[in-house]
Formats: sequence, C-alpha cells, structure tokens
Amino acid sequence: MNRVKLKFPSTGTLLVKYMFLMSSTGSGCMINHFHFCRSNLKQANSSGEQQTINNYYKSIFNDKKQIPKDIKRAITTSCVEFVAEDGRAFHLLQGSGFVRLAKQLFDSGQRLSSSTNISIRDLLPTSSTISRNIDKMYDFYKQQLIKFFKSMDSYCVIVDFWCEPFTGLSYCGISHSHIDPEFQSYMFSIGCFPYEMENKRAPTIRTFVNDTLKDFGLVLDQEKFVVTDNEPTMLCTFNTDCKRIGCSDHYINKQFQHTFTTKTIDGKFVNCDLAQGLFNNVKTLVSNIRRIHKQQNLSKKLVLYSDTRFSGAYEMLNVFSSIFDELVQILDSKLSTIYSNIEKDILFDVCRFLFPFDTVLRALSDDKRPTIHRVLPFKQYLINKCVIDENDDEAIKQVKSFLGKRLDEKWEITDQHLIAAVLHPNNKHLHKTPQFKDRALFLLKQEMYKRYNHSLSTSSSSVPVSSITSSTSSISCSSSTSSILCSSSTSSVSCSSSTSSILCSSSTPFSSLTSITKSVRLDARDILLREVFDKPPSPSAPERNDADKEFENYLASTLVMEGDENDDILAFWRQHKQTFPLIASIARDILAIPASNTTVERQFSSCKNTVTDKRTKLGSEKMNKLIFLKKNMNILKEKFPVSFAEPSDSLNNKEADFFDNQSDNECFVDIESEEVEEIF
Repeated sequence: MNRVKLKFPSTGTLLVKYMFLMSSTGSGCMINHFHFCRSNLKQANSSGEQQTINNYYKSIFNDKKQIPKDIKRAITTSCVEFVAEDGRAFHLLQGSGFVRLAKQLFDSGQRLSSSTNISIRDLLPTSSTISRNIDKMYDFYKQQLIKFFKSMDSYCVIVDFWCEPFTGLSYCGISHSHIDPEFQSYMFSIGCFPYEMENKRAPTIRTFVNDTLKDFGLVLDQEKFVVTDNEPTMLCTFNTDCKRIGCSDHYINKQFQHTFTTKTIDGKFVNCDLAQGLFNNVKTLVSNIRRIHKQQNLSKKLVLYSDTRFSGAYEMLNVFSSIFDELVQILDSKLSTIYSNIEKDILFDVCRFLFPFDTVLRALSDDKRPTIHRVLPFKQYLINKCVIDENDDEAIKQVKSFLGKRLDEKWEITDQHLIAAVLHPNNKHLHKTPQFKDRALFLLKQEMYKRYNHSLSTSSSSVPVSSITSSTSSISCSSSTSSILCSSSTSSVSCSSSTSSILCSSSTPFSSLTSITKSVRLDARDILLREVFDKPPSPSAPERNDADKEFENYLASTLVMEGDENDDILAFWRQHKQTFPLIASIARDILAIPASNTTVERQFSSCKNTVTDKRTKLGSEKMNKLIFLKKNMNILKEKFPVSFAEPSDSLNNKEADFFDNQSDNECFVDIESEEVEEIF
C-alpha cells in the first residue's frame, strides 16, 4: 500500500490526501480525478489568493448569468438619455409593455447575424404603422372578447360618464365584471366611448348603453346587474329591465362634500360651521402655497383634492397637518393671518376622525377581488365611528352628528348587499348588524328556493308526460281491489286494479252497462270512505328538501376563512362549491357586483394620462381603442392561446390575411421561447 502526499503550490498551503492506489481495489481511477481537480485549481487560483467555498461548490441558486458591468452601464446611460431627451417619466422603463418591447428587441438581436448590417431604425415601425395596427389589434382582441362573453351566464355592467378637459368631449365608460364556474374573477373594459348623442336624458343614455352592449353581444334584463353613481339621471336611466346597484364610494364622497362645503341640504342646516371654516382656511392656504416657489422648502408637497373625487380632501388635510409647523417660514402677512385661524389640535382631530373613512373608501375601490360583501359591515363600522364621545371637540361633535345621520339615511343597502354579507362565512350570522339578519337570511333562502325549483323544472321537462284522450270525455279512477275499463263512442270510464278487469265495448247491452256503472260508483264511494276514515293522514312534519338542508348546514357549519387580511372569498367558495352548490351559484352572481364604479374611474384616469396638452389631436375613437387594449390585452392573452402577432392554422381566413398583407415597414417577429411574447 502506497501513500501519496499532495501539495498545491498555488495556495501556499499543504493539502494531504490519502489515496489507495492498489489496482486490486480499483482505486487507481482516482488518479485521473486528482489530476483534473489540480489543473482546475491552478486555472481558478492563478492570482494566488485564497479561494472560498463558492469556488469549489456552485450553488444551484447562482445559475443566473451575471450581466457585464460595462453593458449594464451603457444601457443605464441610454435609458437616462431617453427619459431626458424625449421627456418621458422615470418609471416608463418599468412598465410591462416597455419590458416586452425590450425583450423582443433583445431576442431579435440574438437571431440576427452579427455580421449583418441592420439599422435599428429599419427594425422599428413608424408612427403611422403603429397607429394603423392599433385598429387591427383592437378588432382582433374585440372578437376574442365577444367570443368570451358568449360563454358567460351572468355578469355585471358598470357605467359612468366623464368630460375630457382639453377637447370638452363627453365619454361614456363601460366595464364588465364576471366570475366563472371555477370562481376566477374577470374585469374587462368594454370601452370609453365618445358620447355624441343630442342630450343626456335618461332614455337617450339608455339607448346608447344598450346599443353599445349589443355590439359586444350583451343584453340587459331583469337578471343582470348595473353599477352606477347615484345621480338622478342614472337612477332614471337604469330603473327598468335590470337591477341597479348604487356606488358605495359615491355615497361616502357626497356626504363628505356636504359635511365640509354645504350650508343647507334638503331644507335643513348642516350645522358644521367649525369644520367648514377649518376646511376653507386649509384649502385657501394650499391653493396659494402651490403657486409660490417657496413650497420647495417644505418636506412634503401640498396636494389639492379633486371636486369629482372628494375623498381626496382627506389627503389634502393630512399632508397639510404633517407640515403644519413648517409653513410659518414661507407665509406672507396675508396668509399668516389665515394660518393663525387654524387650530392645530382640531386639525389633527379631524384627520384622525377621517382616517377610517379613507381606509374604507380604498377597500371598497379594490377591483382585484370582490367587494360587495364588505358594504354592510363597513357601513355599520363608519356609523359606529360617528358616535359622539364626551371628550370630543365641538367641531368633531358637529361632524359626527351630521355625517353619522346622513350615512344611515342616504347610504342605500339593497337586497344584493344583504345576501353578499351572509355569503362571507365569517359574517353569516351578522353579529355586528343584527337588525339586518332576518331580512338577509330570508333573501338568501328565497334565492336558494328559486334556483332549486328551477333545477327541478329543468330536470322534469325532459320526462314525457302521458295523457289519455277520447272523442268526448275521460274519467279515471284507481283502486287496489278492482279495475273496470269501459270504452264506447260516447263515454269512457277507466280504472286499474291488480285483481280483476272488466272490458265493455259498444256492443254491450245498455242495461248491463248501467249496472256496471252503478257498481263502479259504489266501489268508488267505499274506497273514498275507506281513505277518509280508515287511513287518516300521518301527523308527521313534511320532509325537508335539498335547499332547506343546504341552508341549515351552511348556517350550522363552523367553516371560516383563515387570514382575514387577504379576504379571498372566492377561494372559499371554490373550495366548498360541492358542499353548498346552491349557495355557491348565488355567490358567483352576487360577488361579481363591485361595491363601486372605480373600475370605470380608472379608465378615465388612463384617458387623462393618454390625452395631454401635447396630444390633443388624438381622436376619440383611437383613444377608446388604446384604453381597451390597455385594460384587456394581457387578460385575453392568458385566456386564448392565439395572440395578435402569432400566425397559426387556428386563425380564420380574415386573421390569416391580416398577417400576409403587412407592409414592408411593419415588423412582426415570432420568437420561440417557453413563454411566447408577441410585440410588433
């Protein structure tokens, strides 16, 4: 047996390893392994520095290739030059659309030969090409959306109006909400359409909305829901042939507005003078300070609320209170007088009081998950916050007194809100709102009966029903003891029995027929008396049907949702739809109703970002198509396997012609990868 002492000069240390080189044991194969490792050590440690363990064992988490610093620095420099020279926002490069474009260019560069001399300008489409293909892409995805709509059995439509400030055009925004049988939620933008009708009266608006929905294969009826604001015009527009649900955010915003800006409402005084005086002083200071350069010395920039979304008033007050002490150094004498009229403690109390309202507004505006089940408990929560405490300042008492009463009276709670509240397993007993419990449970059970009876009628409609006909009349009797069947051209008496049967035809003598008929009458009378007196009905309670059992099992179940902060009610019903099938079907329809019309408001915000003072010539139809693509494109890409820039045999002739008739300056690159990304 030989022992070998090994030395690694490059490390400056001795590494002793005993290797058994006897050929009889087969360990001689380790010599090649030793020489291979030694050569690798020499190459990796040529600098003479001590190696770390990562040099010997590479982690499976470090497989990602490192970007060379010079390339990273060059790209960063180009991005900075891009946002500076073209006047673009800093966060533009983080958008998903820009990332896809960058990936497409990167993959195209990998496919193109390095020896090929191609100008980047030849690779990028012109602005007219982009504009033209927006129309084609819109038509493509619109047809996909219409196809998807055809498979939906229930949905909710959200409608609102907006006036574009630069051109003065009025737009009608329409969104669509749906929950599929697998309890996957979908929110689509049908469009932001230019409203070019002669007036904004209720019949005209309804005609416009119906025609627009019809273009997408949608029809409003008594089983469909519509969410709008609570203005009188909208109330009249959707008061028939649909179920209108009021926007909860609109209720809260309007009461905010009345609290801080209105002197009288409905013929009564608001009596919030102290809070309104504070609000007006803050608004005056914010408006003036935003116009002077000295506001740059403040730690935060002051913000002004929007008249259309009065909930922004809380943000204005909150930011103002956070830099209240800093304002002294930038105010002139006139503004200092107004500033001195503001009591800091009252300002803080108002902001503290409004904080729960702002939180509720944000929660009800969530368009990523169902929100209608939150309306009833949130309303009660805000009403409880308006209970007057003896330690409250007089200004807060005035606000609580008015706002609490208005929320209780004006915030409408519909049948759908009550059912949705019971659909939440953690709130099905309505402990926080016991005054609504009986009504809510009655509505849920009523809806369950409706669906249960509908399922029975649907199943029974396929069973044939036999009938007995005759030229004149037919009389049928049944008994367990005797049966007589008589037939003639004038009358027919039919009875069935397990013991005897007598058949009389038209040739039977009249006297015989009379005696037979008499005996039948006597037997029938005896049978009737026997059924009445000898076998009285059982006093037992009627048997419960499946709807009753499911309703009682749901109320008695101890199932709750874990992790209330996530509030994933769809996951709960996805998991228990087999246990409670009737209630799950109700949940699909009701939970698709959003608590507010915020999804359309966000469409309008996208329009504001699209139409700027430098882009006022953008046509209204083109803007509608841009908003449609922005809201729906990614969802439809995930839903349908065929994308706009992916030629396939599954495309119809019209779609195939679209790809074959592209002009020379239109670039469509098909990249083969695990995730197919198509960008033109």
